[in-house]
Amino acid sequence: MNETQNGQMVLVPLSHAQKRIWYNENIYPNTALYNIGGYQIVSGIVDFTALEKAIRLLVHKNEGLRLRFIPSDGEVKQYVHTDDNVSIDYIDFSKSDNAERDFKEWVQTTASEPFVFEDHDLYYFAMYKIDDHRSGYLAKLHHIISDGWSFQLLTEKVAEFYTKIMHQEEIDDHIENSYLEYIDIEKKYLASERFVKNKNFWKSRFEVMPDMDLKESSTELKGKRTKFILEKDISEKLTDYLSENKHSMNTFFVALYLVYRSRITQQNDLIIGSPVLNRTGKKEKSIIGMFTSTMPFRYCVQDQMSFHEILGDVYNELKQCYYNQKYPYDLIMQDIEAKKNGIDELFDTCINYYNTKLVQELDGMSCVCEEFYNGNQAYSLQIIIREWLETKHIELCFDYKLGDYTDN
Repeated sequence: MNETQNGQMVLVPLSHAQKRIWYNENIYPNTALYNIGGYQIVSGIVDFTALEKAIRLLVHKNEGLRLRFIPSDGEVKQYVHTDDNVSIDYIDFSKSDNAERDFKEWVQTTASEPFVFEDHDLYYFAMYKIDDHRSGYLAKLHHIISDGWSFQLLTEKVAEFYTKIMHQEEIDDHIENSYLEYIDIEKKYLASERFVKNKNFWKSRFEVMPDMDLKESSTELKGKRTKFILEKDISEKLTDYLSENKHSMNTFFVALYLVYRSRITQQNDLIIGSPVLNRTGKKEKSIIGMFTSTMPFRYCVQDQMSFHEILGDVYNELKQCYYNQKYPYDLIMQDIEAKKNGIDELFDTCINYYNTKLVQELDGMSCVCEEFYNGNQAYSLQIIIREWLETKHIELCFDYKLGDYTDN
């Protein structure tokens, strides 16, 4: 879809995944709350002319990156902007007295700078050189146009285009699958029998609400990330245990957190947030855009059950919820009249298992992709689980509001 059609700008409604981002953007304007992305450090000599061409191709071929948002008829709508003026910065840290420090400070400063939201580009790319042996690029995107899966697609496409450019292979310039196509797919879902079944499932799930144990979260968004890497032998034992019992890493940490929270709050009926991919087909998995939804997972911890039994039970409960994951969270909140009952959110903790596998090579050169943290928190606590298959380590990131948690 183009920016104009018969001379008129084509304005399209937001998807439900985008609407939730938009609602919070209105509550917390001019913040970096929804800045996502990261950077790629390449070990080798990068051809920056080829890299710039690869990034420009990425923006041209993926309309989801070029979405802009403007008010229209009392709501916000989106349209696809042109790619005539893609600005890509270049920063050379190699001349600095402390290139490593300056590079890290630049990444953090860039991550924490908010986008101008209304009718502006919501992507930013920069290339950099740290020293003669390390270079790369940084990508910063607003969450309303991207999710974690999109960042994986982005790194794959840049690597593909860069390699083809370096080897003088032909690259067509046709537009790839557009996010606006998903808007039509979602419309069909909202009018389907599946939608009704999903709606009934979630209504029954929250027909009787638990005694909410949510403490009032800090209104300050400032947060911090603390990382822990499990020792290799512990990581391997856990992986083997889950493989033998046919459970996922995500199921394990969801169950573990629920048991822990039940013990410290003395409450058994609990709700946490569980992000879901929300991409059901090959086509949807090839589109750069915002698909991710956060599924409320409610579970009642039974004190008489062993952890092994709870793990199996959590698996079965999650499986039922995943069958119904496509139903938008904002509609669940609407159906249960959450606001009317004084409930702003069903959960204050989110457990997020990253199943993306980022590119590790750029035209034969090894590279490492790192996610940045923007320094702001929507939830009181988010726990991120990553499996590094190369080193067989498990990494845990705890993102928390400084107004709700301390470092101790």
